[in-house]
Amino acid sequence: MAESTIEGKQIRNENYQEHVFTRTTYDCCDFVNCDFSKSNFSLLTFNECTFTECNLSMADLKSAVFNDVKFESCKLLGLNFNSCNSFLLTLYFSNCSLNLSSFYGLKLKKTKFESCELREVDFTAADLKQASFFNCDLEKAIFVDSVIEQCDFRGAKNIQLDPERNKLKGAQMSIDQLPGLVQKFGLKIS
Repeated sequence: MAESTIEGKQIRNENYQEHVFTRTTYDCCDFVNCDFSKSNFSLLTFNECTFTECNLSMADLKSAVFNDVKFESCKLLGLNFNSCNSFLLTLYFSNCSLNLSSFYGLKLKKTKFESCELREVDFTAADLKQASFFNCDLEKAIFVDSVIEQCDFRGAKNIQLDPERNKLKGAQMSIDQLPGLVQKFGLKIS
């Protein structure tokens, strides 16, 4: 099957819901207000692309390539990012809803999650060293055997981290986030 390449294009207001894409590489493209929900991305490569106000909820990301890709104000519910091609995986998220998604076992050093909803997101065994969770909602997010050293959690809410099950050295947190670190010990902080 021949592969096509699309460069420098802006794609706006398209409905690709439940679409199965052919093998395509997108270089330096912008996707604005597109619906990719339940689509199959398994033959797609994205290099230096931006998704703005798009819906990718429940899309199949198996083997998809995301190299230096930004998501801004997107709906990204229930995505298994851990099924992506992890080589060159570089992602940035701003003001996105990623609830019920999984980053299990991924190397996501310096990834920025800023002002995002990350409820019930699975970060088990992920390497998130120097990642930013600034102003995110982490309600019921799962951090087990995760590397979260030097992460920025300032402004984040609903954090629950087990310091015995994660590498936390140098993580930045606010004093009001302390209860989420000691909850498992049954301590009462006042």
